[in-house]
Amino acid sequence: MAWLETGLSVSGIEKSFGAHKVLDGISLTACQGEVVSILGASGSGKSTFLRCLNFLETADAGTITIKSDTVTLGAGPVSEETKRSLRLHTGFVFQSFNLWSHLTVIENIMQGPVHVLGRSRAEARERAEALLARVGVLERKDYYPAQLSGGQQQRVAIARALAMDPDVLLFDEPTSALDPELVGEVLKVIRGLAEEGRTMLVVTHEMGFARDVSSKVVFLHEGRVDLDLPPSDAFGDGATDRFRQFLSSTLH
Repeated sequence: MAWLETGLSVSGIEKSFGAHKVLDGISLTACQGEVVSILGASGSGKSTFLRCLNFLETADAGTITIKSDTVTLGAGPVSEETKRSLRLHTGFVFQSFNLWSHLTVIENIMQGPVHVLGRSRAEARERAEALLARVGVLERKDYYPAQLSGGQQQRVAIARALAMDPDVLLFDEPTSALDPELVGEVLKVIRGLAEEGRTMLVVTHEMGFARDVSSKVVFLHEGRVDLDLPPSDAFGDGATDRFRQFLSSTLH
């Protein structure tokens, strides 16, 4: 069955900044169509781990496999060609949107397909309009990012990631920069992508999303995987003491 195929697998990922070891042997697998919520306290390594998967940071050791492409880290410099090949498999959605301020919404989405994938502008525009409709902001296609709310900007950022037809979507705390009243509209889009069977890794503080939408929950503590379970177990009898403490702290 297709959904059992591995979308992403990582093993033994390590990353240090100077003498500080941020990631200490992270391993996990996301099968095709799975939604993996990555939880953890500030400083636990969540965002660094996600950035290593897209080579926004380069891990010091470990292996990353996305679909049929594998890279082994630590044996020497990773070539730009290898990084580009892996990046083509992933779409990254930042917490701070990272849209190009000088381009309109639709131009933001067209850039990658035209300049990286080599698609015609007509084809890229048609696809961009369909994706903007999918995330509910088609009527804002000729606006600039500064003319949008934070929730609208994040939905455009999701459309931009989807335009590259990635195998895996990586979300780095996609609602943390939003006002509370705008969080729901972004989570609704991400929930819809989950229902479509998209493979996603989501670093999040939204416990309801992690409980209700995830295929599994991964809890990081001090750069290590402390828990890797389906949400029914993670939020139930399978919770570790550290995860229970974390959940308790989020309620206060």
